[in-house]
Amino acid sequence: VDSMGREGRELFRHLLENDLSMEHFIDSDFVMVNDRLARFYGLPAVKGDAFVPVKLPQESERGGLVAQAGFLKLTSTDFATSPIHRGAWILKNLYNEHIEPPADVVINEPDIRGTTTIREAILKHQELESCSRCHSKIDPLGFALEYYDPVGRKRPEYRHVEVLSKNKLKFTNVPIESAMKLPDGREVRDLPTLKAALMADKEHILKGIIGKLISYAHGREVTLADGPYIDAIYEASKSHNYSLRAAIEAIVAHPEFGRK
Repeated sequence: VDSMGREGRELFRHLLENDLSMEHFIDSDFVMVNDRLARFYGLPAVKGDAFVPVKLPQESERGGLVAQAGFLKLTSTDFATSPIHRGAWILKNLYNEHIEPPADVVINEPDIRGTTTIREAILKHQELESCSRCHSKIDPLGFALEYYDPVGRKRPEYRHVEVLSKNKLKFTNVPIESAMKLPDGREVRDLPTLKAALMADKEHILKGIIGKLISYAHGREVTLADGPYIDAIYEASKSHNYSLRAAIEAIVAHPEFGRK
């Protein structure tokens, strides 16, 4: 668990120190691992606790933030995955979208009696106008990751455990239904199609990441008024292959930073 928590920071450090592209936050052909994470991911052995870049095999789905075990565990409960938590994290932290409902909106909880799966229960929310605005964006992003369990291991199906008595458990395997459509009609159904959709939205996501960097640099939330600031940093990094280092240097060099 400690190693999972460090992986995201180590990826950031590696990109910064080696002047690499922020595109690696979306997808990459390598991961940052130490000995324990290399074993967990089934990669060639790594010696020691220090994180090093390891190139992924061709068939691997890992690479990028949303494929990290730490992210997949962070956005799950103790015993179950949470498509809502996972989708909301992507929307907030990659797209940098605010999804909190306005205070004056009354949200009525849907009637989920009769539903038998988490998918059925969550889709009930999309039937309510007060919920569908956010859930139509969140749910497809989260369900695309359902092939990964609460600690980020690949799984082919759900496994439900029912306690029948003190010494008797009943195990039931249930197929995973993950295919959903984004608001613009694109279908995502698994991690590779999700990352393809994120990469297609690269400009939006990189500007979202830049917005997070600006927010951290200034110690405040970014607003619509920061749009030109974000655009300027994006263009500055674009000429350097979207380098994370170039983006940070452009933020510090921008006149807005001097007025912090």
